[in-house]
Amino acid sequence: MNNVFKKSLPGFTLIELLVVVIILGIIVAAAVALINQSLSANRDKQRQADLATIGSSLELRLEQKGSLPDFEILKSDDARWSDGTFIEREILPKVPKDPEDPNRFYIYKRIDSSFELWAHLDSPPKEGDVHFGSGPEDTNYVVTPKAE
Repeated sequence: MNNVFKKSLPGFTLIELLVVVIILGIIVAAAVALINQSLSANRDKQRQADLATIGSSLELRLEQKGSLPDFEILKSDDARWSDGTFIEREILPKVPKDPEDPNRFYIYKRIDSSFELWAHLDSPPKEGDVHFGSGPEDTNYVVTPKAE
């Protein structure tokens, strides 16, 4: 008697297919995590570069005009941040804002004849780093004028 259940057909078993799908899922999950981490690091680098640009512009303004902007604290969501009131357009044509999140701010804080610029980084600097800090509005990265 012929046994129909013993007939061997070419192809993969269900177990083999499941193993392949699981392995592909693990690879995709790892790739997505690495891409997100890379994007986050790039946004942090952009934030650091933005604050360095703003800081250099403030130092140039201080050198040219003899004073810093007349704000005790100014956040990047304020209209004066980008309309030429904060830093004149001939010094810095476009004052940068956070590259990703409109709810995150760059913050300018005048301290006597100096200033601090604050931002929130996804991966904050380590304690002891010159830029480490805990600032206003949940910021964790600070730039101050270059020492002469």
